Amino acid sequence: MAENDPFAGIDSIDWKSLNHAYGSAEDVPDILRELQSSDENVRAGAYCGLYSNIFHQGTRYDATPFAVPFLYNLLDDPATPQKDELMQLLVSLAIGIVSYDEPVGMNVVAWRNHIASLQDSETQRPTMVNSMAEVEKEQGQAGQEKEICDDSDNDSEDGDMFEDYDTEARLLCPLIEYRSYRAVQDGIDSICARLQDESAVVRANAAYALAWFPDVQQKTQAALFDLLDHEQDVGVRATALFSLAVTQAMTGDFSETQVVQRLRAVNSDEHSDIFIRWVSSLGLVKLKAFTPEQLSDVIHKLADESYLEEYEPSKIKGTSFVFVDHGVADLTALAALETECLKGSEYPELAKAIISAFKSCRGLKLLTLTETALRVVFDGEKPSKEQRFEDFHPVQQELVGELAVVDETNWHLLNFSRGLQCWNLPHEEAEMREFAKTWRDVPSKL
Repeated sequence: MAENDPFAGIDSIDWKSLNHAYGSAEDVPDILRELQSSDENVRAGAYCGLYSNIFHQGTRYDATPFAVPFLYNLLDDPATPQKDELMQLLVSLAIGIVSYDEPVGMNVVAWRNHIASLQDSETQRPTMVNSMAEVEKEQGQAGQEKEICDDSDNDSEDGDMFEDYDTEARLLCPLIEYRSYRAVQDGIDSICARLQDESAVVRANAAYALAWFPDVQQKTQAALFDLLDHEQDVGVRATALFSLAVTQAMTGDFSETQVVQRLRAVNSDEHSDIFIRWVSSLGLVKLKAFTPEQLSDVIHKLADESYLEEYEPSKIKGTSFVFVDHGVADLTALAALETECLKGSEYPELAKAIISAFKSCRGLKLLTLTETALRVVFDGEKPSKEQRFEDFHPVQQELVGELAVVDETNWHLLNFSRGLQCWNLPHEEAEMREFAKTWRDVPSKL
């Protein structure tokens, strides 16, 4: 093998004894090698294979962390194409499927503490099983609080299925997921190096990838600061700025940090691109360090869909604002996610803007804006089941009234109806229309 062969040592691993979604992981080395194929279709098949077997629907397996070092070798190798996609895969292996019904980021501290409680020894099964039982009990209680009902035709077979599920496997799953996260974090230098790549899309994806590792913030922050000192591409700059804010928020430190100071400096620079200034405002909102003017700038996108339209993923060419490219519907949805912790009673302009944005959306964006609108308009507190429509104040009535008349196709989205049920609101179209019938003469379907 060549000295810099990215696959050096791959055959010394007993892949056959490792597992992925479809059994033995002995096919993983060949799939990894195909990522350097000159045939684009072969590479596409390799990525599809890895997402399917070592990252099946977001689940990581014991083979997953073993694959990560070789993915980094490929990232370091000049001969490897599509390094933006390679970093997207690495981020997925680290954090799983990102939830886009809350602000961007995750609670790494809580995750790490939970793992520490399980990690005394993988051989101490009784201790681990008891811990898992406690977790399941807590999850069950949380589920009861949400009171999301199963379909009426469900029977006891579902319960039997979960009882028969391998408790030990479910216990080991979070351990494997955390090992995968740490394996990706351990190679962070390779991602930092890609900030110097000649491709703007690669640089943007590198900046995005660095957002998810607060334990190495000192290193990633320095790398992103250096990038911002000379980077001219709008998409890369925007991604780097928001990446800094995401990492800072994940540390739980909302003081006057260097990140806050950098965002403020960019925001006050009259020579900054309008989109860069908007992203810096969004970052300051995320870090609870915003001024009324900065919040108004963020709200502007909620109130006026045409604002910054040229920077939407479908319009911006040759670059990428990756935080929207990866799962969030558009800039409006991102603005909604990052403002959902604010109270509408304190920021009435925000409440009205979110309702305005909500009226014209559907699909994934509708789900995002529905949850955000409910949190903002109801100040984060669910109404009681006994409350009548007339008990709501006018802005709350307007939101519920708009919910009652959303496009009929939206009611076929399970997450939409369940989301309403979580907020103690009618979750069937006819019931919701009847509930809100006094609002602007909503027609009843009963």
